[in-house]
This record gives sequence, C-alpha cells and structure tokens, in this order.
Amino acid sequence: MSNTQKFTIPLRGMHCKSCEILVEAELLQVKGIRKAEVNHRKDTAEIYYHGKSPDLNAITMAVEKAGYSVGKEETKGWFSKNTTDYQELGMAALFLLGLYFILKGLGLTNIDILPSGDGGVTVPLILLIGLTAGFSTCLALIGGLVLGLASRHDELHPEATLMEKFRPHLFFNLGRVLGYTFLGGLLGLIGSTIQLSNFSLGIITIAVGLIMLTMGLQLIEIFPGRIN
Repeated sequence: MSNTQKFTIPLRGMHCKSCEILVEAELLQVKGIRKAEVNHRKDTAEIYYHGKSPDLNAITMAVEKAGYSVGKEETKGWFSKNTTDYQELGMAALFLLGLYFILKGLGLTNIDILPSGDGGVTVPLILLIGLTAGFSTCLALIGGLVLGLASRHDELHPEATLMEKFRPHLFFNLGRVLGYTFLGGLLGLIGSTIQLSNFSLGIITIAVGLIMLTMGLQLIEIFPGRIN
C-alpha cells in the first residue's frame, strides 16, 4: 500500500453524515479510485488511488450524480440575502396557517379523546407529535443514510433478489425501533423517579424549540451560516 497516492477536492452542498455516504458511494464507482473519505464539516473529499490519477471529469460527474458539486463553498453570513428564501418561508407559513383554520373549522383540532391524568396532554396529542417528528426530522436525518446503505448493499450484492435488496431497510428500521423502544423505556423509568418543576420543563421546552427552529431555518437557508 506504499504506492497509494491521494489528492483532495473541495465540495459544495453537504450538510451531514448522510451526505458523506452518498458522495463516497458515487466516488467509489469512478475507475481508479480505491478509497474515498468525505468530510462534510471541511467540505472536502480525499481521493485515494494507485498508479494513474482518476479522471477529474468523472469525479465531477459522480459528485453531481450524488446531488452535490465540486468547488469551494462561498462564505455565508448569518442571514440569507436571497429574498426568494423569505418568500418561500412566508408561503409555507400561510399554507400551514390556512390548514390550521381548515382543521379547526372541521373540529379536528380538539384532540381530547383520551385525556391524561392531569387533564392536559392527551394520548392522541402525544401520538400526533410522535408521528410528526417521525415523518419530518427522522426522515430528513436518516433518509440519506438509509439510501446510502441500500445503494452500497446493491453494489456489493448485484445478484441479490428484490426481497434480499430490502434487507438493509428491514434491519435498519428494526434496529431503530428496538433501540428507540429500549431508550424510550429507560428514559421513562428515569423520568418516573425524577420530577422536574413546571418552570424547569418550560425552560427545557423553550430551549429545545429554539434549537429545532434554528436548525429548520438553517436547512432552508434562512440561516445559511453553518453551525458546527
């Protein structure tokens, strides 16, 4: 392995570990590349090869196929200067507001079928929050990761049947559900012995909400500056 050589290329558009997996999977398809190490924090990809250097055009096409581009990221400020970003945010806010009033008019916002002991949070409301989180944040965070794993599995097992190609999805989600169940039960056990005051719960809720709001605004480029 002493004859292994490498060079580094700058990348644009990456946000997380899932981005790294997607780019690496495509780079490994380029002829001559033996190994690729992508770092979304540094916005770089280290290309390892033996002998002749891989074709740069092929590398560029592979990166673009993954949904990203070759080149240095522009220095971004804390707030977006693109008016289109704010227009799209405003349209989304109006849509959600209109949807809320429609649901309210249909009486679908009164979720009080199974009241909890304290008369506040209800079981259907908890279920709704869980489903919303599962189909939004979880999908955004792990969607690319699952896609990358499935793509890599297809590359390693091209002869696999349709059911065998489904294995990465099955194993990943099975592990995720079991892990969440175990950790959720553990947190519930801890929570049953530690009682926080209403003030403390309020502070924690506001802090988590602000963090999620900031991350959401960053994902839609309202806050384009990266938070590492």
